[in-house]
Amino acid sequence: MQARSLEPVIRQDLADKMVFVAGPRQVGKTTLARRVLDGWGEGSYLSWDSREDHREIKAARWPSGNALVVLDELHKWRGWKGWLKGEFDRHREHLRFLVTGSASRTSWRLTS
Repeated sequence: MQARSLEPVIRQDLADKMVFVAGPRQVGKTTLARRVLDGWGEGSYLSWDSREDHREIKAARWPSGNALVVLDELHKWRGWKGWLKGEFDRHREHLRFLVTGSASRTSWRLTS
């Protein structure tokens, strides 16, 4: 399945839940997430691979209004699951979260 064909499904799911896009390296996860963000209007892209973005993520400096937050490679941060669930619960009325990362790195299961 081409990544482009996933866009409508992702947009629909973002209406009421976090969306996770996982897969092997170089299959277009980040490109897909950026395309969704570009069509969203308001939002931000933050990558755990960027030291500058680490600070923004940890401080939870999110855009205001109804926005999409793309968190790329977040699974590389130990403790990300509980933190992200808390951020989603706290901001679910106005923020949407799209999280991308490698499927081979860790389990994506959020339940405790």
